[in-house]
Amino acid sequence: YVKHYIKSSMVIDIGQEASSGGRRPELIDLKPAGGYVIGVSVIQGGIVGVLTDLKIRVIEKTVSHEGVSCENVRAVIQSVLEKSKVEIDKVKGVGLGVSAIPSLNISEVCGVLSDQFSFPVFVAQDAMCAALGEKRLNRDADVYNMLYMYSDIGCGIILQGDIYLGSSGDAGEISLSSENLADK
Repeated sequence: YVKHYIKSSMVIDIGQEASSGGRRPELIDLKPAGGYVIGVSVIQGGIVGVLTDLKIRVIEKTVSHEGVSCENVRAVIQSVLEKSKVEIDKVKGVGLGVSAIPSLNISEVCGVLSDQFSFPVFVAQDAMCAALGEKRLNRDADVYNMLYMYSDIGCGIILQGDIYLGSSGDAGEISLSSENLADK
């Protein structure tokens, strides 16, 4: 299992640990340039794309205020790739964190990206992405349950160490409309 990742240059063998009995454990680490991921934040004010190595270090960043559309999401990803000069086959996937934007058809975005690029596309609510990022990047915090307030009208929920989606997949989202506010 591990040998597959060593052969694909995603991880490197960094030696062996002392044994407390039996075979000595083999230590591996992620090889930073062994692969890359693209993160895209789609919010009402625009689109931000970043390309990171496997150690989550930002290699390139692109910001667009050209409006939120399927084509502009694709253009941000293309820009990050071109500016970074990373070979496209080294990109392991793209994750889209999307806030509630009525004008954006998520299935259309996924279709366009899947047609254009060979890597997998993952989509989640922006607050869930933020909560998961906070949990994963802050490994020193011994937190298994968390309510992460994000973007003024939503939150990401972590329960027992995992993202909580709820029965409809949008747990933590708060929906406000001018009609609801006018009644108050």
